[in-house]
Amino acid sequence: DQKIGTSNKLFWNERRQKKTSVIYPVRVVPREEVVGLSLKDWDAETERAVQYIQYPHKSLTKRNLGLYDVVSLRSLTPYNGGGDDGSKDSWCTKKMEQYSKQLKRTLKGGLTDIDLITEKTFLNLVLKQSLKEEEYEKERNAILDRAAETSLQDLICDKEDKQAENDSDDNNSDDDDMSDNVKSEPLRVGDVIEYYKPNSVAGNPDALCEAEVKFINPKGDPILVTTDVFTILPPDHQVKRVKRMHRGKLHHHNGRFRAINNYVLKKEGVSFCVCVCFCYEVLLFPYSITYSMHCLILIYLPPRTQMQQKRSSQRVLQGQRQLSRERRTKSYQRWKTKVSVHEI
Repeated sequence: DQKIGTSNKLFWNERRQKKTSVIYPVRVVPREEVVGLSLKDWDAETERAVQYIQYPHKSLTKRNLGLYDVVSLRSLTPYNGGGDDGSKDSWCTKKMEQYSKQLKRTLKGGLTDIDLITEKTFLNLVLKQSLKEEEYEKERNAILDRAAETSLQDLICDKEDKQAENDSDDNNSDDDDMSDNVKSEPLRVGDVIEYYKPNSVAGNPDALCEAEVKFINPKGDPILVTTDVFTILPPDHQVKRVKRMHRGKLHHHNGRFRAINNYVLKKEGVSFCVCVCFCYEVLLFPYSITYSMHCLILIYLPPRTQMQQKRSSQRVLQGQRQLSRERRTKSYQRWKTKVSVHEI
């Protein structure tokens, strides 16, 4: 299960041996792979640790297979011969012919044509596996790059939120009146706002209210829908964000009062109200006067989350399975009753 490595790790190693030039297909291995082997110390700038690639022919002993060695960087030539003419999908043809002649001449007992074809096929399989690993490595790096970009975007969003939060604290008191009309602080669904009820009496402590934002529509009327459905806030009403929703949690926020239309708003949330109307009549005796009373109930239905939808579908499926089991049980009981009656 050992990995071969990318195709840029495959080379031809050329060296002088007994006054002749010989070549061997090798792969450059990392330093971690040769830890514990009796290899000489090498200079990483001029030398490389390599492993010889060769098919296990019958004429080869086991100790001669997969040998490791340290070679000079100058003695290494890319597997495809290098240059622009070399094909990435195949070994160099000239080097392969030279290597085949070398094997036929040096190995004891010689090699047949079938053995030479086997050697070429083995080297091509090694190259094919190396190209697959290279393609996998590219896909892995692309996934890691996309993940890094996503995390970077999250950091940028967090930085923008923090900067928007600190805008109100960083501004001087002299610039407060000028910055009221500048949209710098965002307002999102889930935030908790503080406001005074419209048309309330000045100095009334009960007029100060808190509510959670459920729906935002910058072009709608009203712009905000909060948990206090009986209070309609006009666009120029002064509200203060006291808590902000961040990644599903509420955090305290030191905001200040400003008009709703001076916040940075975007359409989000679900505003769905059910109106239930009913009336009843009261007959007062002895005056025979009938009074009618009408009542309007507004119920806010928040949007269901994906987990709630999944659980709901699971409950429906469980109910269907339970009903199916009950039907099968009743059918079996009826059949058993018929059989018992027939036997009697």
